[in-house]
Parts: sequence; structure tokens; C-alpha cells
Amino acid sequence: MTNSMGVLTLIDELFCFKTCAISFSYQTKKKEKQKQKVSKMCSSKCFFIVSNLVLMILSLIILVFSAIIQNFDSSYILFREYVCTPTGIFIIFGSCLLCISLFALFIVYVRSAFLLSIYTCILFVVSVVEVAIVLAFFVMKSHVINLITDSLFLAESKYTVDKTAAETWDTVQRDLICCGVKNYTEWFQYFSNTSVPDSCCDFYTVGCGQVAVSNGNFYQNSCASAIANWTYGHVVTTAIFFSFTLLLQILSLITSHLYRTTIDSLTL
Repeated sequence: MTNSMGVLTLIDELFCFKTCAISFSYQTKKKEKQKQKVSKMCSSKCFFIVSNLVLMILSLIILVFSAIIQNFDSSYILFREYVCTPTGIFIIFGSCLLCISLFALFIVYVRSAFLLSIYTCILFVVSVVEVAIVLAFFVMKSHVINLITDSLFLAESKYTVDKTAAETWDTVQRDLICCGVKNYTEWFQYFSNTSVPDSCCDFYTVGCGQVAVSNGNFYQNSCASAIANWTYGHVVTTAIFFSFTLLLQILSLITSHLYRTTIDSLTL
């Protein structure tokens, strides 16, 4: 009887030991999983913060660039109407990105999965609108150049009677190193003989335009082609910048999804 009781006691102790071992193993695994979840959350959180900080810097660059364009040189006042709309779009876009990045930092502070979902939706909508605007800009590029060319023709006809038109043309020809909209001979109908504005002169002196053609001292390039080349160069730069911004927005969307997933897993 005593032996039977001893065996039963030993079995109970072994069972208890096994139960404790299983419980300890379970708790250890649970803690390991919790640590892994916390580690994943920290990683996704860091990537989320970094991507939005870079997005904030880009938004500030866009706003500064827009402010520079807004204070356009008064000598180019005839073209102000063609830069007002793009500048307004840049300001709105930059402001949206700045608000979104600030909102992202607030989300990190409160650690809310619900706010992350709102952030993702807003950033996705902004990204789609951005792509649509960029595509529209590329489609309308040639139309805008034609409008600017028409304005140049109009200003050319008023060169000798309108101070604003003269200042615009002188600035355009000096800055872009060109003469006339399509050809330097367009100036002949507004000046006596074969004269051109002094701003067409390669080597400038007062009154140089009167003998510039005969001396070969004038810019050979047309302003229409110079503006087209200038626009193309800046369009490429703008496209690269917006492509980088879009990729960063996509990265922010991915990191926000990962961050939200880790927050959800920790709350389960």
C-alpha cells in the first residue's frame, strides 16, 4: 500500500513538473513572439518616421520654390498669367504634403491604427491626383509654349510704344541669348532699315542694334526655340523631382501599412 502511494505521488510530481515545464515553455515562446512583434513595430515605426521626415523636407522645398516663382521678375510680367496656375498647384501640393507629414508624426505619438488608416487613404488620394496633374502638364506643355509664343509676338509689335513690352523682350533676349520670336528679321518692320533691339547684340553697347546685323554682332538663335529648350530642360528636372516624390509617397504608404499591422498585432 505504501509503495502504491509512493508511486502515485511520484507520478503526480512528474505530471506537475511536466505541466510547469510546458507552461514555462509556452510563456517563453509567448515572450519571444512579443519581443519579435515589438522589434518589428520599432523597425516599421523608424522607417515610417524617416520617410515622412524626408517628405516634409521635400514639401518645404516645393513651398520655397513656389514662393520664388510667385515673386517673378517684374521684367517677365507678360508671362505672369502662365505661371500663376502652376505656382498655385505647387503651393497646394506642398502644403498638403507638409500637413500629411505632420499628421504622420502625430500618429506616431498617439500610436493609433485608425489614424494610420486615414493617413493611408489621404496620401493615396494625393498621390493619384499628383500623377493626374503631372500627366496633364505634359499634355498641355506644347499648348502653353504656343501661348507664350503668341504673347511674344504681341509684345514684339508693341516694343517701340510699350515700356513693359520692351522690358520683357530685352530681358528675354538677354537671358535666353536669342533674337526675335522665330527670326531676327522680324524686328526690321518695327525699326528703320535692318536694325534690331540692343538686347540682341552679342557684345552690348548703347545703340549697337543699329549696326548689329551688318557687323554680325547679334544672337542667331530664335527665342521660340530657346524657350522650348528651356522648358524641356526644366520639364525633365521637374519630372525627376516629382518621380522621386511619388516613390517616397509609395514608400510611406508601404511603411504605414506595416506599422499599422504591427500595432494591430500587439493589441490582439
